[in-house]
Amino acid sequence: MTQAPGHNRSDESSAPEATIDILSDEYACRIVATLDDGPMAAVDLATECDISRPTVYRRLNRLQSLGFVAATNRHDSDGNHRNYYRLTLDEVKLVINEEGIETAVSLAGKNAD
Repeated sequence: MTQAPGHNRSDESSAPEATIDILSDEYACRIVATLDDGPMAAVDLATECDISRPTVYRRLNRLQSLGFVAATNRHDSDGNHRNYYRLTLDEVKLVINEEGIETAVSLAGKNAD
């Protein structure tokens, strides 16, 4: 598996199965597609994606552990602190050969604040 320089990822990301599993999840795919438009708070993702907040937070935790999203804490206009999540996933390649399945993940951070 390859990744962009400077990005550290957890052990969970070392297995191609973890990448395939999260990207085959309907809710995670909705979140990734929505974050492709720009950073968003979890509460707004829940509304935009029509997913419960607990489900959004679970998927964000998994996506974050894989390095596919990053969180930034911001002050909202109402004075509250909120994490805004941005997509760092740029590309996923799956290679299937005699040796099994390999994943190549590019984390470009294209939606950086």
